[in-house]
Amino acid sequence: MAIIKVKNILGQIDSGIGMAKRIYSVLAPTIEQLGGGIVNKHAIKALGDYETIRNKVIDEHEGAKRHFDNVVGGLAKQGINIGI
Repeated sequence: MAIIKVKNILGQIDSGIGMAKRIYSVLAPTIEQLGGGIVNKHAIKALGDYETIRNKVIDEHEGAKRHFDNVVGGLAKQGINIGI
């Protein structure tokens, strides 16, 4: 149950970041025109860092799921049902 809550929270964060990216894409040209090049630089870096972390989390989750599926499948082939 806790995993479902965590995934829900992470999904909401990801949705919020997506919204922030869309908003920023509208604001960025104006910020740049007002001399906010350094602001744009930091914002782009922060969004890139988020994407890097997000991709690592997704990759690790998929790897863990593959291992889990392999273990459960191997046990099932041996006729062992662990109720999952």
